[in-house]
Amino acid sequence: MKSALVFPATLLFALAASGAGAQTAPTDDTATELSVAERPNLAYDAVGLRAGAFLFFPSFEFGASSDDNIYRTPEEEERDSIRSIRPRIFGVSQWRNHRLELDMGLDASQFEDADKENVTNWFTSVAGRLDISRDAWIKAALGVRELHEERGDPNSPRTVGRPVSRDLLSARVEAFRQVNRLSFGVEGSYTDLAYEDSVETVTGQRVVQNDRDRGESDISAWVGWDLAPDYQAYLRGTRYIRRYDRLQGGDRYNRDSDGMEIVAGVRIDLGGVLAGELFGGYREQSYDQDDRLPTAQGASYGGAVTWNVTPLTTIRGDARRTVGESTLRQASGYLSTALLLSLDHELRRNLIIGGNFGLTSNEYEGIAREDDIVTGSIRGTWLISRQLQLDFGYRFQQRDSTVERDDYDKNLFYLDVRLQF
Repeated sequence: MKSALVFPATLLFALAASGAGAQTAPTDDTATELSVAERPNLAYDAVGLRAGAFLFFPSFEFGASSDDNIYRTPEEEERDSIRSIRPRIFGVSQWRNHRLELDMGLDASQFEDADKENVTNWFTSVAGRLDISRDAWIKAALGVRELHEERGDPNSPRTVGRPVSRDLLSARVEAFRQVNRLSFGVEGSYTDLAYEDSVETVTGQRVVQNDRDRGESDISAWVGWDLAPDYQAYLRGTRYIRRYDRLQGGDRYNRDSDGMEIVAGVRIDLGGVLAGELFGGYREQSYDQDDRLPTAQGASYGGAVTWNVTPLTTIRGDARRTVGESTLRQASGYLSTALLLSLDHELRRNLIIGGNFGLTSNEYEGIAREDDIVTGSIRGTWLISRQLQLDFGYRFQQRDSTVERDDYDKNLFYLDVRLQF
C-alpha cells in the first residue's frame, strides 16, 4: 500500500506547483471556497434569522442509514439500521469590522437492534476575530464537545460492550501581521481530552479508560513572503507538547512527550480556477520519560489542490503525513500518510453529485503493526428549496492490518433530510 501512495501524491504535488497565487496566512486548510459543492448558491441558501447585530442559521437533520458491519469485525458481520437527528444553530455577527461566531448542536444516533451502540455527541463553541488594522488581526476560539470512539478504533478496547466516550475542551489563539510583502503569524492551541473512568466489556469486566486522559498543546510561528501578486512562500515551526494525567495500564507507561516540526511551503490562488498548497519538512515526537517508547520521526509533508475544471466541476486532492497519538501497549505513536481525491459536479442548478477515494497508511512505532485503510463514497445533494434539501449516498471502508483480527470491510447507505432557515 505504501507504493500505492507514491504516484498519486507526486501527481498532487506537481499540480500544486504548476501555478502561482497569494494567501494572507499559510495554514493546512484547503481552498474550500472554490468548491462547486461549497460555493454560495443564492437561490437555495438559507437566509437566516436576524436578531440585533447577529444573523442565526438554525437547521435540523434527520438521517436514516444501513450499516452492514456495525462492530467492524473481519467475520460474522452484523447489519443494523440507524436513525439520527442533528439539530444545530450557527450565529455570526454582522458588524463592519471584527467578527463573532456562535455554534452549537448535537448528533444523536439510535440503532434498530443494537441499542448499546446508541450515542449522543454534542458540541458548543464561540470564535471571534479582532481587526486591529487592515493588515493585522487576532483570532480566538473556545469549544467544548462530547464524542464517542468509533468501533474498530485501535486505541479502543475491542471487547467493550458500548462505544467509549470522551470530553474535549479546546482553545486556540492566532495573531497575524502583514508588513509590505512579508507576513508574520503565531498560533497556540490547547486540547484537554477526558475519557470516561472505565467501561464494561461484553464479559462484565471493567476496563480503565481514564489513563488516556491528557492535554495536547501546539505552539507555532511562521513567516511568509509574497514572491508575486499570486504566489506566497512560507516557513513554519511548531512545538508539540503531550502531557498525560497519569501512568497508563498495568505496565505503567509514561506517555508524556515533546515534539517539533519545521516545514517550508508555498500557497497559490489562480482567481477561482486553481488554488493549493505544498509543504515539506521534518517532524519528530520524543518520549524521553519512558525508554520503552521509541521516538516517532520522519519526513513531514502535505499538499492540497482545488481545481475548477469547468464552472460546473471541481476536482480536489489532499495529501498529508502526520504523527498520531497511540495508546496501544508498547507503541509510542504512529506515522500516518493519507491521500484523498474527490470530485463534485453540478448536474443541475439544484442537484450536485460527487464522490471521493482515499488511501491511508498508519505505521506504528515500537510494535509490528501497520494499517492500510481504503475509503470511498458516492454522494448527491438535492436542493429542493431554501428550507429543504436531501443528501444521499454510499460509503465504503476497508482496513487491511498486519493484525488480522482487526481487518474489516464496511458498506453504508444513507439518506439525510435537512431543514434550514
